[in-house]
Amino acid sequence: MDWLVADELMELGQSDIKLIPLGDDQPIKAALKYLTAQNYPAVNIITDNFSVNDIKDFATLLDIVVFFENKKIITVRSGFNKWKPAGERIEFLTQPHNFLYTGLFAETDTVFKTTRDGFITLQFNDNFLIMAELF
Repeated sequence: MDWLVADELMELGQSDIKLIPLGDDQPIKAALKYLTAQNYPAVNIITDNFSVNDIKDFATLLDIVVFFENKKIITVRSGFNKWKPAGERIEFLTQPHNFLYTGLFAETDTVFKTTRDGFITLQFNDNFLIMAELF
């Protein structure tokens, strides 16, 4: 199902669109407030305006994926593992405490590259981590 975050529904030429009222919030925050109140477990967001602060308060309440520019931004919990091809770049948008990882090489303090085809694993002490897969 598709949702539109706005104060009124526009004619978009598509059926089955529901409206989430914008109110005084930024669009992503308005959507996340509504979806968590309705007990949705996950959301995929496509946006041209993103701030990590928009999703931080909701990262433990539902699984969030944000598509923004050349990034797929996800919230993950400690113990996260995923198969990745060699040479793929990942940017950590929040700084984890006691961060341990396998399958990655640090290019900078926040950008890492996968070392080989295979699983990466992330361990940390925080409730969540926000990371971006770079395309």
